[in-house]
Amino acid sequence: MPIMDYQTRIKPDAFQGLKLEKVTPGREESSEAFAAISGARSIRACFCGHNHVNDYTLKADQVDLVYGRSTGYAGYGGEKVRKGAKLIVIDLGTGKYAATTVFADGSKQFA
Repeated sequence: MPIMDYQTRIKPDAFQGLKLEKVTPGREESSEAFAAISGARSIRACFCGHNHVNDYTLKADQVDLVYGRSTGYAGYGGEKVRKGAKLIVIDLGTGKYAATTVFADGSKQFA
């Protein structure tokens, strides 16, 4: 489930990708989760899925909020956004990561 910051921190200069529906976070009522994530200083990114036709990266302070689209063929959204999965590769030496959307036919979409 996305934290509420996936919705509240969207700005054109900090956003890349597709957002075709409203973010529906859990029962969080404030930005406590993001405060804990960003306060850790060692966390570079937070990843989530839930709303099927959202697939984006949002730069929020020093943390990237990365949203993955729907992977399965049984859920909604396939008529709007091609089904795919988020492949996350992390370099454990540097802490850098790359998040790529991959599709069943083997093609990729780089963010």
